[in-house]
Amino acid sequence: MHILICVIFKYWWIKGMQNRMLWLKDDLDSRKLVVYRAAMFSFITLFVLFVFQPFGTSSDTESYKFLRLFGYGLVTFCALLLSGFIEIVLLKFKLSKLNRLIIIPITYILITAIFNHGYFVVAVLGS
Repeated sequence: MHILICVIFKYWWIKGMQNRMLWLKDDLDSRKLVVYRAAMFSFITLFVLFVFQPFGTSSDTESYKFLRLFGYGLVTFCALLLSGFIEIVLLKFKLSKLNRLIIIPITYILITAIFNHGYFVVAVLGS
């Protein structure tokens, strides 16, 4: 398992270094990078949830526990896709570097938190 994580991280690091893109642009490579980032973070979310099973999910006895946990990865993927495309749209506004450093991370964190909280309310508290 450790070797698999190292291979995935090495591939992710090399792929990220090839792009060398901190800020997105309005082109095809940036759109691909948004999808790639969203997929990697959702896989990391799934890995943490499936392996470590935090928040009392290890003692959960429901038969569809893994399907519920898989939903968090899907919701994270969708939230990061939306945040990435909002970042690309924000490029049309001429923001200073300081405003960009403040607005874009807050957008990512806020949208992902809202999506995951909404999924928690529906999936956990709704049942």
